[in-house]
Amino acid sequence: MIFKEVLGNLHDLDIPDHRIEKVALEWFELDKRLLCKTTDKGNDIGIAVEGRRRLRHGDILFLTPERVIAVEVLPTKAIVLEPRNMPEMAQVCYQLGNRHAPLYMSGEQILVPFDQTIVELFERLNIPVKIERRRLEHGLRPESPHHH
Repeated sequence: MIFKEVLGNLHDLDIPDHRIEKVALEWFELDKRLLCKTTDKGNDIGIAVEGRRRLRHGDILFLTPERVIAVEVLPTKAIVLEPRNMPEMAQVCYQLGNRHAPLYMSGEQILVPFDQTIVELFERLNIPVKIERRRLEHGLRPESPHHH
């Protein structure tokens, strides 16, 4: 089966857990245009969602009264930053942008996939860093192409 659209999200519907078949995705797979995956029930599926829509945790790819196939974004090791003031926010954004690091937001927190060199950089700059397992799913995107 190939799924070409998102039909809704589990957070918006009341679906019993026993009907939900999950397809696990890593953070770096959420933007891919074509994926071949196996669900937690052993079924092989294809995902080819059109447009620039990024998949999210709980997105429903298949929905019948008997069965639901939904996206499960796997938690990953991440750097969690909470800048304490605007100069610190500017420094964080500058340093992450300079490295073209994927950037995610969760409330007031900035999340970045774990990279030891980034941890060491912020420690040298005296910017507090936490390491946690988090779902990276609300990524920021550039609005225009960028080339060097």
